Amino acid sequence: MKKGFTLLTMILSSFMMYSQTATDTLVTTASDYLFKGMGMYRKENYRDAILYYSKAIELDPKFLIAYELRGRHKFKMKDYKGAILDFSKMLEIDPKSLTAYVFKGRSKDRLKDYRGAILDFNKAIDLNREHIDDLTDLKCADAYVCRGSSKAKLDDQRGAIMDYNKAIELNQVNTAAYENRGITKFKYKDYRGAILDFDKAIETFQQDDGDLIPENLAQVYYYRGLSKIKLNQKESACLDFSKAGELGEGKAYDLIQKLCN
Repeated sequence: MKKGFTLLTMILSSFMMYSQTATDTLVTTASDYLFKGMGMYRKENYRDAILYYSKAIELDPKFLIAYELRGRHKFKMKDYKGAILDFSKMLEIDPKSLTAYVFKGRSKDRLKDYRGAILDFNKAIDLNREHIDDLTDLKCADAYVCRGSSKAKLDDQRGAIMDYNKAIELNQVNTAAYENRGITKFKYKDYRGAILDFDKAIETFQQDDGDLIPENLAQVYYYRGLSKIKLNQKESACLDFSKAGELGEGKAYDLIQKLCN
């Protein structure tokens, strides 16, 4: 399971020893419940993790990180409305939480509220201008990627590419930015440009430790194969389709049967 370069990762690393103890001892404080939830997270038991974060919040209604972790897990479990509530609560406590705006926007995007999502990403980007450092730049890069994705879904492809460009300027190992920009270039029939971006997505995948890192590169190989077909690079394209299928992209096998035999 890939972990993001986020407050979540730092907390999990910093308190790993503590949380291992907390999961086996008497739970008495909000922090104890938080650490017990983190133990469930490490086991990928998100439902129980959410229950423990809720207990922590009952004891400390302004426990910011408990809202963040609960919201992240709700997002992972596709409870986007629940996630929005948690990230909105975070912003009541800390109106300058760039993370809360990014995840709130991502949740709205999943609910197809693309315009609402863009407004949240705008807020995150504006906050970055007030607090410029390496960590906020990485988070802001995610805001640009996500805003670009929402723009693309509203058929603003040029605006999307501009956002992907800015994301890459801020974080040159942002796999999602290369992947999304490559797909947009493919739609514009810039097949050579798309292939270059897909090459970069594959190159950066092992280095990327951010929130937007895809589970695998199936879509990247699939679209790189499609781009190569458009350029009459059949043999190389078929290798990409094979890799995409191996990673779980079922449509790739249909193309192999049609084009590669």
